[in-house]
Amino acid sequence: LLGAAQALLLAVALVVRPVNRTANRVLALLLLTMAVYLGNGAYHAADLVARWPFFFRWGHPLPLLFGPLVYLYARFATEATRRVGWRDGVHLLPALAVIAWSLPVYLLPAAEKLALYDAIRAGNVPPEVAQNIAVSGWLKLCSGVVYSALTVRVTLAHRRAIRARYSTLDRITLDWLLTLAVTSVLVWGIAVLALPWIIHPPVRPAGLFPKRRLFVLQCFQWVLG
Repeated sequence: LLGAAQALLLAVALVVRPVNRTANRVLALLLLTMAVYLGNGAYHAADLVARWPFFFRWGHPLPLLFGPLVYLYARFATEATRRVGWRDGVHLLPALAVIAWSLPVYLLPAAEKLALYDAIRAGNVPPEVAQNIAVSGWLKLCSGVVYSALTVRVTLAHRRAIRARYSTLDRITLDWLLTLAVTSVLVWGIAVLALPWIIHPPVRPAGLFPKRRLFVLQCFQWVLG
C-alpha cells in the first residue's frame, strides 16, 4: 500500500513538471497504473473483497499496460519532437480487449461477485473465468517480453545516436533508460521463469494476489521512483 501511495505522489509530480511534458505524462500514467495495481493487490491480500466487492479484480488487465507504457516513455524521452498520435493508442488495445472480455465479471451485482470470489478461492473456477485468466496470462507474458525487447532496442539506438553529439543531458537520459530497460527485462524474465505459477496461480486463503507478485512489481516501481 505504501508503494501505491508513493507511485501516486510521483505521478502527480510528473504531471505538473514543465520539462519534457509528453514523456513525463506517459511515465505518470505508468506510475498511476502501478499504483492502482499495487493498491488492488493489497486489497486482495488483506481479504477486503467481502467489504468492498466493487474493486474485485481491478488489477487483472493492468500488467498489459506496463510494457507498452515503458516503451512509449522511452520513445518520447529519446525523441523530443515526437507527439502523441493515434498509432500510439494501438499499444493499449490488448489491455482494452481484456477489460472488455472481463466486463461480465466487473458488472456482476455485489452478491454474485462475492459468490464468484468464494468459488475461485475454493478452486471451483468457472470455465469462462479460467479461460480468461489463462489467455490473459499468456498475453501479459508475451506483452512484457516483446515490449522489454522494444525498449532495449530504443535505448541502444539512442546510445548510438548520442555518440555523435555527446551532452550531459543526453547521457543522463541514456543512463536512466538503460536502468529502466534492464529492470524491465529482469522483471519479465522472472515472469518467464514463474510461467506455470502465473498461468495457473495457486489459490490461497489469504487472497488472490500473493505478496511475492506485489514485491516484484514494487521493485520495478522503486526504480521508477
